[in-house]
Amino acid sequence: MVILAIGVRPETSLAKTAGPGIGERGGIRVDDQMRTNDPHIWAVGDAVEIHDMITGQPTVIPLAGPANRQDRVAADVINGRPKRFRGIQGTAECGVFGLPPGRTILSRQV
Repeated sequence: MVILAIGVRPETSLAKTAGPGIGERGGIRVDDQMRTNDPHIWAVGDAVEIHDMITGQPTVIPLAGPANRQDRVAADVINGRPKRFRGIQGTAECGVFGLPPGRTILSRQV
């Protein structure tokens, strides 16, 4: 049996109410320090639009690894340490039946 789940959409209803900008891909717009258009609000994880290192366009890629790096950048910036999130490629891998399948993907919908 193979289960393939595609089509994750960011949950941004709180952000829409609070005021940070929502981007064209449906995620919360942030800069490279994970700051929204409100200088007192940072956002990280599945709900943010991130700079795609390949296309240069904003993208939403819900992966744990990049979310972890984003929260470290935000925490450092909040604590006065100058950090920047460089962007994302969308690379993922996992273990299935002892094999390490992975992907780096760019769709035509970019």
